[in-house]
Amino acid sequence: HFNVSREHFRVINYWGGPTNIRGSMGKEDEDEASDNVTSGNLNIKDGGRSIGYSEEDPFVRDLYESKLKESGLTSEMPEELYKTD
Repeated sequence: HFNVSREHFRVINYWGGPTNIRGSMGKEDEDEASDNVTSGNLNIKDGGRSIGYSEEDPFVRDLYESKLKESGLTSEMPEELYKTD
């Protein structure tokens, strides 16, 4: 979810409601009886569902930065985020 416009940008992440195929309210199926909640925003290495910037295909960053440039913008992402997590 990348904004390449000078306009404001809002992301809404909808996972299918309180009971979805990935468990209920952030709980994995095996954790339903417990209070163990895993954030989907954690890096995959940490048990989440997000790919770390250092692990994503470099094409994604190149495309994003080229689209920013077309709009006269530059990325403000710190270079250290793209180094090994």
